Amino acid sequence: MKKNVDIYYSLRVYSTCEISLNEIQDYYNAKYQQEITGKWEGISAGGCQNNTATYKNNPLYQLVLNNSEANNYLKIELRAPKQYQVGFEILCKETKVSNAAGQFQNADSGSYRPGFCLLTLDNIPGGTYTIRPATFDSGKEGPFFLNIASSHHYTLTRIQ
Repeated sequence: MKKNVDIYYSLRVYSTCEISLNEIQDYYNAKYQQEITGKWEGISAGGCQNNTATYKNNPLYQLVLNNSEANNYLKIELRAPKQYQVGFEILCKETKVSNAAGQFQNADSGSYRPGFCLLTLDNIPGGTYTIRPATFDSGKEGPFFLNIASSHHYTLTRIQ
């Protein structure tokens, strides 16, 4: 028999000026979440963009946001062994929204980090995107987990 347990957290905030705290809205519905297990091995362990000859060999995933709205939210998480410095880029291949304000072209997870990186994107138009996870150094072989959460339905498939 399972028991329902309520958990409460306490937060103290100190400030020298007036502030206001509000609950953060969660745009990433668990209903639209998927985790894929991948692996850098052999030729697909291409390293970062500094490795111009091998970077293109890293695994490549296609994400299709299946709507024609301009206000999608995405959360992309890459996890790998802690000894690897990891990062990824996301590129827009095609949008289903004409006249989308501030048309999204590309983004990356920032500086390569040990074993984990995260990127959230707001107001992304429906369309087709590619995601390329990478380690900083080429030749680093090992597993990774790519977790995508979205405000709307999507499909995610490996294309390379």
